[in-house]
Amino acid sequence: MQVTIIGCGDIGERVAKILLAQKIAVNTLVRRSTRAEYLNKLNFNATKADLDQEDSAQIFDKGAKVIWFSPPPSTGCKDHRIRRWLKNIESKQLPEKIVYISTSGVYGDCSGAWVDELTPVNPQADRSKRRLDAEQQLVTWCKQQQVPYVILRVAGIYGEGRWPLERIRRGNPVVKKDEAAFSNRIHQDDLAQACVAALLRDEAQGVINVSDGQPSTMSDYFQQIAKVFSLPALEEITLQQAKQQLSPAMISYLTESRRIDNRKMLKLLEIRLKYPTLEAALATMKV
Repeated sequence: MQVTIIGCGDIGERVAKILLAQKIAVNTLVRRSTRAEYLNKLNFNATKADLDQEDSAQIFDKGAKVIWFSPPPSTGCKDHRIRRWLKNIESKQLPEKIVYISTSGVYGDCSGAWVDELTPVNPQADRSKRRLDAEQQLVTWCKQQQVPYVILRVAGIYGEGRWPLERIRRGNPVVKKDEAAFSNRIHQDDLAQACVAALLRDEAQGVINVSDGQPSTMSDYFQQIAKVFSLPALEEITLQQAKQQLSPAMISYLTESRRIDNRKMLKLLEIRLKYPTLEAALATMKV
């Protein structure tokens, strides 16, 4: 078995390490030469390639399982990057399976309701619209080519190197508890094991939400982290005040409220979360 990781950043690196420990050959495709050099030192067999160039569309061996981490373009509502890649895969080189890393943002604002894989999608932010476009292209292509696929709709990723400490140190306020939207998250190590299971388990098919299943507000998230890292508690303001003081990007997160149901993930992927709650992860921190 061989696995090709397209876009090998933090989570891709964690996935590769798990696969190599299981004696599974890993190829990686990255955009920067410095990143390729680093990954090659780890025996990840990295190739530097630009996904926006057609000649980079087929860098994997026939029958490989492919996992796509590469983000869509930074503007617009379409993902032309994955469209170009799919268009240029030759029929004699079809992958055995494709796992695409998407976002739970495709569900949009659900007014705090619980969301499962049957919930209609309704992306509001352009970044989520690009992900949904990529999903739709992949599903259409995989059905035409009879290639199995998994779409992982991932909640907010947290963990090492991802703690919002600079934001907290700046003292940026958070929305009051009674006005704050629900948010969802998954620890980077648990996301990595979910990706591996999605690749390797035949039972893993279709759309799967990836979350620890323990939603809380983003305000609670920031305040808990501040406490553990011995930083001052953040000022709490109304949502209306937040719309005037915070960035449009942050407001788009604060105005989408949903709670992600992870039961399908636990059943199909058969993983046991290392960090089933934010509190469990914070309890391991040494600061």
